[in-house]
Amino acid sequence: MINMSFSKVLIEDVNYIFSHEDINPSFLKDKYSANIFVLLKRWQHVVRKGLLAIRFFLFNYNKSLQHCDYLFFSASNNNFRSLKPIQEKMEDNAEIVTGEYDKYPAFRKVWFYGMLYSPVIFWRYLKCSGYLKKAYSSEFISFCLAYGYLIESKRIFQKTQPSFLIVANDHFYPQRAFFRMAQALHIKTVYVQHASVTEKFPPLEYDYAFLDGQESLEKYTANNKICKTTIFLTGNPRFDIIKTLAIKSEKNDVKIKLGIAINVVDIAEKVEQFIGALQVHTPQLQVAIRPHPALDISYWKGIAKKYNCTLSDSRSENPFCFISQNDYFISGESSFHLDVALSGKSSYYYNFTNEETIDHYGYIRNGLVEYFSEDVLAKMLTKSISNTENEKLAQYYVANYATSFWGKASDVIALTIKQLHENNQYPDFWVEQEFNGIKYFELKKRLSENELLAM
Repeated sequence: MINMSFSKVLIEDVNYIFSHEDINPSFLKDKYSANIFVLLKRWQHVVRKGLLAIRFFLFNYNKSLQHCDYLFFSASNNNFRSLKPIQEKMEDNAEIVTGEYDKYPAFRKVWFYGMLYSPVIFWRYLKCSGYLKKAYSSEFISFCLAYGYLIESKRIFQKTQPSFLIVANDHFYPQRAFFRMAQALHIKTVYVQHASVTEKFPPLEYDYAFLDGQESLEKYTANNKICKTTIFLTGNPRFDIIKTLAIKSEKNDVKIKLGIAINVVDIAEKVEQFIGALQVHTPQLQVAIRPHPALDISYWKGIAKKYNCTLSDSRSENPFCFISQNDYFISGESSFHLDVALSGKSSYYYNFTNEETIDHYGYIRNGLVEYFSEDVLAKMLTKSISNTENEKLAQYYVANYATSFWGKASDVIALTIKQLHENNQYPDFWVEQEFNGIKYFELKKRLSENELLAM
């Protein structure tokens, strides 16, 4: 039976990124408009997809789901890379569910539920004003699907009966739907950070949060945000591969290998112009491009072919494999800069947008990266750049860097969650600290050999 009592407040909370103007990226909200014709076009899309989804009720696509203590929910490749290593450490007592349709077809049913609730969203569009009216129109589909994910999450929880829900995104509607439904069903909630954050992110409301480092803690507690979450500073499982992957540069190659990571906020024409200028003036550079997984890979394949670049498909290739294959890197507003720094290589900032440099993550402000310039390019061409590793700065962003726990974030998180579940305690490698009146836990800097073997 479908529960039709989901409140306006809940749906706007689930759609946090679209309901809050200050967090919504400017490249999106600048295109928003309270246009009834735009809304009706999106409504038509929801109805069509909703009717097509009816066939998925005829098959038991989730028959493989079993009872588990730990349920992981992922809605993107980047989420998956942070969660899967932890889930694997949980042995046979954990399930990971992905919201991607090709991997879990049952999630197509969210379109059917969204179709049923679409008149409610239309009514709310008529009743509200200002930014929110534009959001209801332009993001009509996302508001509809929020209902679908709430309903589907409840069904999955009822089948798996987990004690813990673990997610790796705190502001996008599929994950927030699972999070809010878990709270309603009194399931413990865990947040694992999957990328760099800004001060505009929603306050932490989970039972437990595993953050990358002190920098994330400061942003999540900025502006007097109320925090009732037990916070652990762990580093991130997606960085664990750095410890095992051989990060090598082909120093004897004639070509200098330059990797360009392209984000969703970047303007494609600006990226293309930049690559074209490099190829004309510096033919000794071999350029490799890596578009964000949300971007159209076919378009970037065409750009790669046009300018004789290599292409890294971020949907299938781990970012650290891409880093291992290139010497230097350029990107705009992206947490990719941190990946490069932790790999012991050099990355530079280039603004591929029409906006002023924002430095959301504070990488430039804190000295982690510098702007790309002709002087930097000259040093690249002579291979005279050396990464001056700043251990203290790196640890500010990633707590386990250069400690006994480097490369073991997934082990640390898995062991902590298991002990919290089994005896409501946490391992003794945690040390309680306080920041601005908020208690949190940080790792011991060094462990003995016996303590390491016990992990």
